[in-house]
Amino acid sequence: MLGELCDRYGMDSISVSNTIGLVFTLFEMGAIPKEAAGDLTLKWGDADCIEQLLHKTLQREGIGKWIAEGAAALGRHFGKEQEAVQVNGLEVPYHDPRGSSEWQLFMPLLRAVLATINPTTL
Repeated sequence: MLGELCDRYGMDSISVSNTIGLVFTLFEMGAIPKEAAGDLTLKWGDADCIEQLLHKTLQREGIGKWIAEGAAALGRHFGKEQEAVQVNGLEVPYHDPRGSSEWQLFMPLLRAVLATINPTTL
């Protein structure tokens, strides 16, 4: 359901879930004060809380304005940028497709299809 909500809002579920995970981590560390959480109780595994954070992110309301900026900006704002799992400001996925046999079969096919596309006709 939360992934579908991200799709409807046009949010990248990998980036936003990474950033919301950072919110929970920083809250547990005490880096995010209770006042910044507003009326939410930031607790791992609370799907209702995560849904509210997604709505706040879309509206850039309260802590949502920092979630919308991504993990690096959120960490920087709360003085814990080193805690953000990101590369050059982009959140990283939680999987590594290099070990997946499906990806090993799919990628050559994708490269072959992409090679046939003429970008000037798009």
